[in-house]
Amino acid sequence: MARLLKFGPIPIIIAEICTANIGGLGGAVLYVWRLIQYIIVGTAFGYTFTDFAINTGPILFG
Repeated sequence: MARLLKFGPIPIIIAEICTANIGGLGGAVLYVWRLIQYIIVGTAFGYTFTDFAINTGPILFG
């Protein structure tokens, strides 16, 4: 692609690395936010951590 557009490939590679890192960070943040929401709901219903892990573990990590 860089040859076709007639410029060096380094800026494209750096941009690809940066966007992949930003996307990975976004996924991690959303995962933690979802986990926090589940913990809040579980606490409101009086679940212990063990109850929470048994009931939502397959959903979270499946």
